[in-house]
This record gives sequence, structure tokens and C-alpha cells, in this order.
Amino acid sequence: MREHFLRLIALRLLASVLVLFIVLTLVFFMSRAIGDPAKLLAGTDLEATREGIEEIREKLGLNDPLHERYGRFVWNAIQLDFGVSHRSAQPAMEDVASRMWSTIQLALAALIFAIGVGVPIGVLAAIKRGSAIDLFGRFIALIGQATPSFWQGLMLIFLFSVALGVLPTGGKGDFRHIIMPAVTLGSFFAAGMVRLTRSAMLEVLDSDYIRTARSKGLREFTIIRRHALRNALFPVITILGLYVGDMIAGSIIIETVFAWPGVGLLIWSSIRGADFPVVQASVVVTASWVIIANLLVDLSYTYLDPRVREATV
Repeated sequence: MREHFLRLIALRLLASVLVLFIVLTLVFFMSRAIGDPAKLLAGTDLEATREGIEEIREKLGLNDPLHERYGRFVWNAIQLDFGVSHRSAQPAMEDVASRMWSTIQLALAALIFAIGVGVPIGVLAAIKRGSAIDLFGRFIALIGQATPSFWQGLMLIFLFSVALGVLPTGGKGDFRHIIMPAVTLGSFFAAGMVRLTRSAMLEVLDSDYIRTARSKGLREFTIIRRHALRNALFPVITILGLYVGDMIAGSIIIETVFAWPGVGLLIWSSIRGADFPVVQASVVVTASWVIIANLLVDLSYTYLDPRVREATV
């Protein structure tokens, strides 16, 4: 069994490396399809003269054959070298690294909000199936998943910053600055958490061992806390890693709306400024976060659930 599990880990790692290689390939070709970096760089400083453009192309190695540029890009990316930022004149990875903690803070705050709101509402909706609480929970889940995040962020700014004046409109400072970005980013995932928790609880509450516990005369609160909730939260826990990856990847819009100085805002500003080294580094780092999160969830789910482990070996 141990050999089978180790083989499964090796296969998952190999698949993750393959996905990352595909991401690197897409980043390379899509960034080149946007336009000629030499023309974009020469437009202001050298008035886009032919000599200036050729000089920049030679300096950046853009005159080399495509396969050589691609191989050089992949080799440098493996060493976390994506070139120098056109704006800050610093290594692109340093610019990305300086923004990572802000994005991680936002993702963690959004995750806490999603769990704190989604799980209790989902549990209550399942226990009170068919009641007003259940209808309210399903309504919240529907609204949370149907509302565009950028629109929700703008409405929160209008209500709490413009109309009431209790929260700052954006930026990063004290804990008040992260409230609206975290709520906006976490709302979609809280809605998904409500639906997932409700479905898992309903399935557990209809199981034989719950009926057996009730027939023994145990209190309903004890049955929910000791038996039903523990098993119902298993699929919720395994999906948290996927949510973390999605939150980090989906923070681009939220950071732009609230001017939160994270990797998402860096990607947007770098695209507008045609800072391709930073764009490439940011996209690859974000994709790596998502791949790692999915890998950890996949492995933990396989390890914790014997049924999945037996089906994969």
C-alpha cells in the first residue's frame, strides 16, 4: 500500500510539473503575441526610430530564433529569472516577491470570512431543512455566486465609504482597509461553502448511523456536534485548498478595485505599462500557487479517505 501511495505522489508531482510547463509555454507565446516589446520601449525615449528599435531588439535578444528565445525563457524561469522590470529597473521576481505577502493576507482574510459565514449558515440550513433559515441560506448562496465581484466591491465602497464614511475606499493600512476587499473576495466562496456544507450535512443526517444514534436517545445537539458535523466537514476541508488557490488567482480584480498593493494589482499595472518581465513572473507565480494548492488537496484527500486511496491504487 505504501508503494502504491508513493507512486501516486510521483504521478501527481509529474502532472503538476507538466501543467507548470504548459503555463510557461502559454505565458511565453501570449506575451509575444501582444506586441513588439522593442517598439513599446522605444516609443517614448527614442521616438520609435528604426535604429533605436533594432538596438533594443538586439539587447533583449529578440532577433534570435524563436526556439532559442523559448529555451532561454524556460531555463531562466526554472531559475526564477524573468528579466528586469522596465519600470523599476529591478529583477521582476523581486517586484513580485514584494507584493506576495499582501496578496496572501487578503486571501487568508477572505478565507476566514468564507468559512465563518458559509459553514454555520450551511449547517443551520441543513438542520432546519425547508424552514425560513434554509430558504435564507440558499438565497444567500444564490446571490453570492451570481453577483459579479467587481460590482459588489463598488457597491460596498459606495455604501460604507461614500455614504456612511466608516471604512476607507482602498489602499493598505490598518485592519479596516482589508475588511471590504476580504468580504468581496470571500463572498463567492462563502456562497459555495453554504451549498457544499448544506449538501454534506443533509447526506450525513440521512445516514444509518445518525438514525442509530437517535434511537439510543442521544440529544440532537450531541448527535450534530460529535457525529454529523465531523463527517460532513470532511469534503469542506478538502475543498479549502482549492479555494485558497482560486482566491489568490482571483484577487486581480479585487485588488484593482480597492487599490490593494498585491500581486493582482501588480499584474494589472504591468499589463497597462507593457512591463512584460513582471507580467510573466506574476502569472507564473500565481499559477504555481494554484497548482501547489490543488496538489496538496489532491494528496490529502487521497491520504485521508481510504475509499479514494483504494480506487487509485
